[in-house]
Amino acid sequence: MGTNTDSTDEATHVDESYKETARRWRNARMTTVLLDKRNDGEWFATQRGVDLVGHGETAAEAAARYCQLVDREIRD
Repeated sequence: MGTNTDSTDEATHVDESYKETARRWRNARMTTVLLDKRNDGEWFATQRGVDLVGHGETAAEAAARYCQLVDREIRD
């Protein structure tokens, strides 16, 4: 059996990337995005105190759309 260096290199890259992200976030403020799956299967994403809601077929899609809406609000 040969050694697969690609997966080792990738794992090392991910670990270093995670460490760098953790260093940058150390002093960042954290928040919670609330995700809710409705009876019809659609997901909604929002935060307490924010009058914006992201919708999507998946939780990730709803959260991404919510973040895009927040970004637009901040830039305007």
